[in-house]
Amino acid sequence: MKKVANIIEVGLRDGLQSHPRTLSSFEKFNIINRLIKANFKQLEIASFVNPKLVPQLADSKHISSNVTRYTDVVYSALVPNIKGYHEMKMTKNIDEIVLFVSTSETFNKKNINSNIDEAFKKFEEISKLAHRDGIKIRGSVSCIFDCPYEGYKNKEETVDIVRRYLDIGVDRIDLADTIGSGTQLRMGILLNELDKVISINRLTGHFHDTKGTALSLVEVCLNRGMNTFHGSINGLGGCPFSNKIVGNLSTEKLIDYLHLRGYSTGIDVHELNKIKINYLDKNNEIKLFGQSGVGC
Repeated sequence: MKKVANIIEVGLRDGLQSHPRTLSSFEKFNIINRLIKANFKQLEIASFVNPKLVPQLADSKHISSNVTRYTDVVYSALVPNIKGYHEMKMTKNIDEIVLFVSTSETFNKKNINSNIDEAFKKFEEISKLAHRDGIKIRGSVSCIFDCPYEGYKNKEETVDIVRRYLDIGVDRIDLADTIGSGTQLRMGILLNELDKVISINRLTGHFHDTKGTALSLVEVCLNRGMNTFHGSINGLGGCPFSNKIVGNLSTEKLIDYLHLRGYSTGIDVHELNKIKINYLDKNNEIKLFGQSGVGC
């Protein structure tokens, strides 16, 4: 049986949220269309947070309301609170919401302005609405190894958050190495603990490539039965609320690695490699370049 790995493309959300300039909605729709042409099936396209905090994603409602629907494509969006949930629901095109919390209370205060208990009080209410509305829920755990403010985080802190997510009925859980400090040993130890409370194939890996070690964590996870990972096109982004240099794992790099390992992703690499996002052109404007320039 052929080995299969799945990619959640997060460049349109996690990649662009810390981009130095704000892409137009037109450019974002171009990226979405090109990614779907390359056969991506899972795209994070929006974040229903305060637009003053993340101005690069201020058009999330517009993007989510007008994106082209496909029966086999899952669109995801971050939802931090009830207000964000209702805004997301009005768009009618989001299939999966993403809740997010860190093992670090300092990071939570800077990122979501809540502690863990306060966050889960909101999540309980949101999850009830999502279950009622038939919307899938993904819970994200950031700083699974280390926090940019608090330093070392022990595995029990991650396991506790995973348990709490399961208690409110999430469908799957992201493990995020927020500053890219994870090692194969620590990843293996964490998975040993998580295997006691959740099936490994319900976990997804979100690994930052700060020190070029993200693929080593992917390797450990593959060997343990995890088959879904996050990638950011062109390696865009990281976390704007970290005080350390971070960087998302490039989708192109991740897919090349998976294909070399004998995994099928279903992604058309030829189409993927046509998508290039430059930071600035000579007119100080961001441009998206494909084989024949900007297009649908």
